[in-house]
Amino acid sequence: MNTDPSTLLLTGGAFTVPGGVEGRDLVEELTFDAPSRSEGRTPAHRERFCLVALLRHLLLTEPSLFPATIFRNEAPDFLIHRPCGAAIAIEHTDAGEPHYQRFLSEIEHARSETVGPTEVVSIPSPGGDGWIGDAPERTFIEALRASFLRKSAEQTWRNAPASAERWLLIYDQTNTSIYLSNSAAAGFLRCAAQDKGGANWPYDRIYLVRSQEIVLGWRQQKSTS
Repeated sequence: MNTDPSTLLLTGGAFTVPGGVEGRDLVEELTFDAPSRSEGRTPAHRERFCLVALLRHLLLTEPSLFPATIFRNEAPDFLIHRPCGAAIAIEHTDAGEPHYQRFLSEIEHARSETVGPTEVVSIPSPGGDGWIGDAPERTFIEALRASFLRKSAEQTWRNAPASAERWLLIYDQTNTSIYLSNSAAAGFLRCAAQDKGGANWPYDRIYLVRSQEIVLGWRQQKSTS
């Protein structure tokens, strides 16, 4: 049983999470060490941060999913295999405006030090303009829907077993977070996921990780007919 979390940064790496108290203790001890944007941080670091946050959430809310082994993969990013034979495919993405992400990188490079999440979310917008009316809410929902579309193509899931559930794991990097409580963000997540606007999301579940490791979830309702 491999319980070295560093393998989750390497394609093909595997990490086993035991069930019960042992699994909760193991995941609780994991750290999120990552270099700054200007010193080599990669998408894999964000992916691992979000995955560990999700594992902590699931160990508390759905302990029956464990033990399980997580494999670092490509298309999707992670595969979870359970002893019963069930598989879960997890694809990670970010919710946030590209220009805002460039803005954060420029700030960090200028300071030559890591910018913590509580520092960056207090900046209203890259251009210095404030928000008007429900602009933060609309921007947040638009960012979520963009992330849903980004990973909806079948090619994104090409290496997942046909029977695997498909979970989308989103890191909230929007510049609206300071204006939205977790309960409000959860409501907007449900709204964005359910109001497809003609799109066809292939997801069984969608999880959103916010800056303080808060995990919000949405689950596709299974048809009873």
